[in-house]
Amino acid sequence: AGLRVIFIEPSALSLLRILILKKHIARKQKVAFIQAIGAEGAIVIANDNVPQFVRDFKIEEPVGGTSETNGNHLSLRIFRDVRISLDYFYRKHRQEKVEKIIILSSYGLSNLASSIKNELGIETTVIEPKSLLDLRTEASAGVLNAFGATLRNPSAFPVKLNLAKTRPDAFGEKIPDIEPINYMLIGKIGAICAGVILLIFIICRMNVFFYTKRLETLEEKLGESKEMAIDALKNRATQEQSKLETYKNIRLNSNLSYFMDRIPKLLPEGIWLSDLSVQYSDIEVGGRRPSRRSSRQESSAPQTEAKISIEFQGYAFDKDPNRQITLVYDLVKNLNEDEDFSKQFKNINLISANKTNLEKHTVTRFQMKCD
Repeated sequence: AGLRVIFIEPSALSLLRILILKKHIARKQKVAFIQAIGAEGAIVIANDNVPQFVRDFKIEEPVGGTSETNGNHLSLRIFRDVRISLDYFYRKHRQEKVEKIIILSSYGLSNLASSIKNELGIETTVIEPKSLLDLRTEASAGVLNAFGATLRNPSAFPVKLNLAKTRPDAFGEKIPDIEPINYMLIGKIGAICAGVILLIFIICRMNVFFYTKRLETLEEKLGESKEMAIDALKNRATQEQSKLETYKNIRLNSNLSYFMDRIPKLLPEGIWLSDLSVQYSDIEVGGRRPSRRSSRQESSAPQTEAKISIEFQGYAFDKDPNRQITLVYDLVKNLNEDEDFSKQFKNINLISANKTNLEKHTVTRFQMKCD
């Protein structure tokens, strides 16, 4: 016919390219597509964009009867061929499982898709061939295959098969003449190789010199540490890490000093503190703020706030032992009525209060917590 053939491939590959281009199939997806166009049909099962199974069948469109009856008869016939094909494929490939089925047909086989989904449990969609090429008229199987073949360059496939390539004729090849040895070229190549070897030797010597100097500098910095045993170095590293963690936990911005100065002023006469401890904890205050890890990341971190908790112990003394507990309650009252103290601490509680002897005097020992 005067045509020069430059590319031939199986039609299944061409159709796969179109479905991937239109994003009906994801790459590396186990999928089967049923082509029911015209009087012939085919079912193709592909894995990783490579056809694993192809089966052709005839489409005999029923004559007579209503369109609904004919459609149901055609769907039933194709469904039977699909079940036979899948059973055969699963027997040969027991580890494989078809994830999706696509029906390419202009017959409107929506009831076939429902039957496959309900009976076989596989997601099934029906696509009209003309919608793949954005055409108003019906597209034949040959048009789809031709269009898919033109996409061989932009669409990457693990298998490249061109049946149009000509094979070399071994009988028509001419035996090449033996050329004489070119000693001049061999000498030039030898000189270049010798120069390269010498350059590599010089570079290696320079690297050894630089690394030796770095080793001497490192030994000077280590000083007495270079003579220490590995266990001793590990213990020192652990101690330094512990100090570093302690420094990291130091609170730089805190109003604790204000309350440490404020507490003595709120103590009633006759009360003194014997022990005071402070604890910090981070609480989430709601909302999220951008993380500072990387300007390129969209991650976010919860916004937290440092919370102070104070726990102290002390004694109350009065000549009348019955008034000592009154002094303790006066302290609780002073702390609650102080505006700054009550704003910082939501709970100001008296944990315990007991009478005891201290240097031959009856006193009341108490414990309080503010958080």
